Amino acid sequence: MSALQRLSLSGLLSRVVGRDRFPIDPDLDPSDPGEPSSTHRPRRAEVHRAQPAIVGSIAAGGFLGALARYEVGLALPEHAGGFPVGTFLINTSGAFAIGLVLTMILERLSHGSLLRPFACVGFLGAWTTVSTVASDSVLLVRDGRPLVAAGYVAATLACGIPAAALGIWVARRSPRPS
Repeated sequence: MSALQRLSLSGLLSRVVGRDRFPIDPDLDPSDPGEPSSTHRPRRAEVHRAQPAIVGSIAAGGFLGALARYEVGLALPEHAGGFPVGTFLINTSGAFAIGLVLTMILERLSHGSLLRPFACVGFLGAWTTVSTVASDSVLLVRDGRPLVAAGYVAATLACGIPAAALGIWVARRSPRPS
């Protein structure tokens, strides 16, 4: 790893998570024609049909994640013009959880499991939300609070990325079940 790579965010995060690479989701295979990469091997695109078990697991996880997010929103109500604490905590905890859960699933379980679509796509997809960060930021700017909006976006990124890296780090250092 060159000095420039070590100073980059990717290089820093790679050292924190303890490996040269992040976990690779099997849906993002370099042979996928929709995902060009340096190792891309062009091939005919396959037709993927919705599988009822996968769709059902995503729907169930999404329902539970949205319900949990709604309850936290009630417990931590947003105040007009103020820093959106509830959404910030939800998204930061979700970033940690996706790093932790996805790493454990990809590195310890078989890829045919319904746990990944349930937990990562469904539950955590509904738990976290980029659209709320965007709408909260727009509302803060409209309320004459552009510095709060900028701080909110910056804090979301500055805390979310390391939270995900910490989740990966914790997953890789947790004891494996016997």
